[in-house]
Amino acid sequence: MEYWTYKLDPIKYTDDIYHVGSKTAPAWIIKSTDGLIMLDTGLPKTLYQILDNINKLGFDYRDIKHIIHSHGHIDHLG
Repeated sequence: MEYWTYKLDPIKYTDDIYHVGSKTAPAWIIKSTDGLIMLDTGLPKTLYQILDNINKLGFDYRDIKHIIHSHGHIDHLG
């Protein structure tokens, strides 16, 4: 397994901010009154980890209304 795909359970940082990415490829969910906002989308190979983590938190990925990429590195916008 490549180091960037090491699984990490979702982490609640505040009432509305959750880390849902892998250990080294960040992805965040921000709960808002307008729906979910995703900040960064991790690596392509971490898609199913991210979807699983979103589900573990009780959210539905279909409720993501906005995606924001913080910068152009592959581990943030894969």
